[in-house]
Amino acid sequence: MWGYAPDQLKPGIPGHEMIRMLAARGEFGPTEDIERTVRERVALIQRPGGSRYEQRTARGKYLEFTFQPLQDGGLLGIYRDITKLKDREEALAAAKEAAEGARDAAERER
Repeated sequence: MWGYAPDQLKPGIPGHEMIRMLAARGEFGPTEDIERTVRERVALIQRPGGSRYEQRTARGKYLEFTFQPLQDGGLLGIYRDITKLKDREEALAAAKEAAEGARDAAERER
């Protein structure tokens, strides 16, 4: 999903290095300061009570991220592809807008 090369994603690679690779590729949007982007993302991920956010990748997929600090000092990170969900939300919003427009037009006609 992320397009890492096999040598980039292996046990022992620090999370901030993975974030740096994603930032350099533009996964978090355009940035002039990759290190600042890395610091911001690490701070978001390491919030004491955990964090949850959604992101659209440079490849157009929508992902939902959930991070939870563990008692041993580790971090549990879960992500899931919510692209289909987002597509349905957009379709429902468009259908709602069309229905409201049709209702308004019918009321004007009356």
